[in-house]
Amino acid sequence: ASVQAYDSGHLLRDGLQIVVVGRPNVGKSSLMNRLINKERAIVTELPGTTRDAIEETVSISGIPAVITDTAGLHSAVEPVEVLGIRKTHESIQNADLILFLVAADDGLTDADLDIYREIQGRSVILVINKQDLMVAGARLALKNGLRALPTVMLSAKFNQGIDRLKETIVQQVMQDPNMVAGDVTIPQVRHLQIFVECLNLIENAMQEMHNGLGPEMFVSHLQRAYDQLGQVLGQDTGEDVLDQIFDRFCIGK
Repeated sequence: ASVQAYDSGHLLRDGLQIVVVGRPNVGKSSLMNRLINKERAIVTELPGTTRDAIEETVSISGIPAVITDTAGLHSAVEPVEVLGIRKTHESIQNADLILFLVAADDGLTDADLDIYREIQGRSVILVINKQDLMVAGARLALKNGLRALPTVMLSAKFNQGIDRLKETIVQQVMQDPNMVAGDVTIPQVRHLQIFVECLNLIENAMQEMHNGLGPEMFVSHLQRAYDQLGQVLGQDTGEDVLDQIFDRFCIGK
């Protein structure tokens, strides 16, 4: 895929649309603040504080993402809350990835299961928040299809498990064949990671050369970089190219 096709892909054009959903007071706003690394969403002990969708653009391991903190899903009669919940449902429909947040200290409630029925079948990561309130070694009893979901336990309050969640998000994106824009398949984050790895290997090779070390290590880094590029281009490393590299640096002579 060309760089132009990559730039026209959904992830780079719109960003990965991540929506945080859950019932009130499970810690959605706290998680939002950790993911964007600033106090953007208001956090209080009162349930239902978030009345409207709050969006922030961030980069997660090089993936441009738009994270939406939504109003908690529950039965509501107040017009402002009803409007916020309506926007939550709209956000769910437009989401590429849903972070389904539940509270470890409450366990899975009927309200949680009602939410899961709405998002079932979508790309979902189950996020169990407030692990700091669980007894050491305890695990949340998961029901039905929830057991099959990628799951991350964390404490947004104490900033524990956030990096693990980001890693899981990246893995989910790489494994999801639906991350496409029209008929343009994203060359996947895997390609971006390969390019980054190639740059690192080339920088290491240059550093080895500046340090005056033998050419063996220098060429080894270049060969690995060339092999990495072959994964993107769908080509094997040509023996003739390697022969030229080895001849040039007279390895073993």
